[in-house]
Amino acid sequence: MLNFNKLKFLKKLANLQLAIVLLILIGCMIAIGTIIEQEQSLNFYKENYSEVNLFGGLSMGTVITSLGLNRVYTTVWFIGVVFLFGSSLLACTFTTQ
Repeated sequence: MLNFNKLKFLKKLANLQLAIVLLILIGCMIAIGTIIEQEQSLNFYKENYSEVNLFGGLSMGTVITSLGLNRVYTTVWFIGVVFLFGSSLLACTFTTQ
């Protein structure tokens, strides 16, 4: 027998609006991964993105490497969002069948 809390979570996960938001988020992350060259050395980012200084004196190259934007497609947050999107689509499929 299903617990009501599990069913409530499944309904939230099966929300089509959530799936659309996740798809847009994945598209934005893929765009960032396309714009910023991937899998380059640390010196490459420091040399090519050092012209832009952000708040606190941080260079853009430091921010790119710190957030993992130099390897977008293999970061935990990207894989997590893709997994959540897939789970949402599966939940949508099974709850409507």
